[in-house]
Amino acid sequence: MSRKLNEAEKNYVIAEKELLAICDAFKEWRHHLLGAKYTVTVYTDHRNLQFMSSARLLTPRQLRWMLFFAEFDFVVTFRPGKDNRKADALSRQESTTLPAVQTSRAIIAPDKVLCIIKTEDFFEDIRNSFTVEKWQAWAQADPKRSIKQGLPFYDARLFVPTTKLRKIVFHWLHVIPTAGHPGAPKTLELIQRYFWWPTLTKDVKTMVNNCEVCARTKISHSKPKGLLHPLPTPSRPWEHISLDFITGLPVVQQHSVILVVVDSLTKYGHFIACKKLPTSSELATILLNRVVRYHGLPKVILSDRVSQFAYNFWKTWCKTLQVTSTLSTSHHPQTDGQTERLNQTLKQYLRAYAEKTLNSWTSMLWLAELAYNNSFHTSTGVTPFFGLFGYHPDTLPITIPQESALTPAVSEIIQHLHQTQKSIQQHLEKAKQKYKKHYDKKHCEGPQYQPGDKVWLSTKHIDFKTKHMFNPKFIGPYTVLQQINPVTYKLQFPKSLQIHPVFHTSLLKKAVQKVRPHPAPVLVQGEEEYEVKKVLDSKLRGRNLWYLIPWKGYGPESNSWVSASDVHAPVLVRRFHPLNPDKPGPRARLGEGSTVNTRTVRALRASRMQKPNTRKIK
Repeated sequence: MSRKLNEAEKNYVIAEKELLAICDAFKEWRHHLLGAKYTVTVYTDHRNLQFMSSARLLTPRQLRWMLFFAEFDFVVTFRPGKDNRKADALSRQESTTLPAVQTSRAIIAPDKVLCIIKTEDFFEDIRNSFTVEKWQAWAQADPKRSIKQGLPFYDARLFVPTTKLRKIVFHWLHVIPTAGHPGAPKTLELIQRYFWWPTLTKDVKTMVNNCEVCARTKISHSKPKGLLHPLPTPSRPWEHISLDFITGLPVVQQHSVILVVVDSLTKYGHFIACKKLPTSSELATILLNRVVRYHGLPKVILSDRVSQFAYNFWKTWCKTLQVTSTLSTSHHPQTDGQTERLNQTLKQYLRAYAEKTLNSWTSMLWLAELAYNNSFHTSTGVTPFFGLFGYHPDTLPITIPQESALTPAVSEIIQHLHQTQKSIQQHLEKAKQKYKKHYDKKHCEGPQYQPGDKVWLSTKHIDFKTKHMFNPKFIGPYTVLQQINPVTYKLQFPKSLQIHPVFHTSLLKKAVQKVRPHPAPVLVQGEEEYEVKKVLDSKLRGRNLWYLIPWKGYGPESNSWVSASDVHAPVLVRRFHPLNPDKPGPRARLGEGSTVNTRTVRALRASRMQKPNTRKIK
């Protein structure tokens, strides 16, 4: 670029004219220079410009230019005029005609290169894997075999003789971005276009199954794993009960939570209003006053995995009363399906009367409880009320005349009640078998894991710091510690992963090969963060500083650019910049909102130390 000086610029001193040329060049190519990955070098035949940034006295014009230059990362290098001939080209008349350029070279930024394939080394390794005599004997054994340019071919496809070279081919046609990590059939088709070896199909299936990226990122399209295993049917009412909470209700008379208690045999339910989620001690008191008081102590209490049932008080209370406390499997509501279904029924009832009960739902709970317990239950064949007491409650607002009958004897009532409850047990068994048959049609039997096996864990129910579509579908692999039941397993987690370690088999996937597990994110102020290994590089995006970060426990394919505000590793950042002084660094604030790179702070501080008549920085 070049231009003429205007009348005012012609009056500049020589140093300012030279500096004006640099200023105009930076304005012209600002979009290229701002945020450049490498430090820009400016060559000048005016030696004094090298010391402009450290000058103690600057004119207002020079000061404005220095503030403009502070946005860029550059150095000024002196080059004598005899060696700086390229700069004279714009101000000299052409004396010769240069030949037209026949070829051009495209400059590709390093971060835009997908991969570098050294084909000559690959071909040379194939040639050197056997002697020429062996290759010739190999080609003569089959008419489909041939030798072209010293390379073996089978049916017009290049023969790959060694495992090392086959892994390279797999990397080219499965791993790199132009391949896209396809499944085994698509990877096989890609490889078969150009290459061949005897165990190609088997090797491709094995390598795809062993691909760690595929294991983490791909979802399963097969049936969910794990057949249904119904809970045993109780022998008497209120021997086995289940608990759950309904939250998020409007606050009425300081109550906002409903405790639902269900008998597993008769399906009889109690709906208890609570002011808040009760603590373990408060829950124990509620059960004694509202359940045990009328039905006696249960033998088993099934509940969800909420904190009330994990405290030592609750465990001690159950142990003292010889009650078994069972927690449902994480993210597997089928474990306590009856309570989940009852919650839906209760919510539906309250919604039906929402206009009337929005501000008085607590006073409607006893009506909802009566309506539910007096409703026919498909799995038992009777209503919960009849199954527990042996008769139906009178809920009609009128009395219907009935034929008079003799009052049955007490023994007959008891016998009838026993027959009813026995019939309920039979109906429950049939209902469970029917539900199991329907459930198993849509599920397949899961694999059996042994202690010590490695499995991947689905992230379906795991909260990441940032939720987006690129989060991995599986994390791990983790070691199986124990098989809790036929479809539930306990895993070994690092201390940083604070989640319950027991999972249903539908959330697990067998790890085919023994790969080193990636570390789980650590919790920092309640949020998950991954540990930084070191700082590799830095760059500017606009006015924001970004670092190239390798993550501890992850391979180089996981390296990523992260905003400096999200990198909480001050020691590693301070260690990086002294070793890489030419890289962009943290920015410091100057004046009223101006920001400059820390490498130019000293020069700008010096520019402040001028005479009182110098204009202030704004």
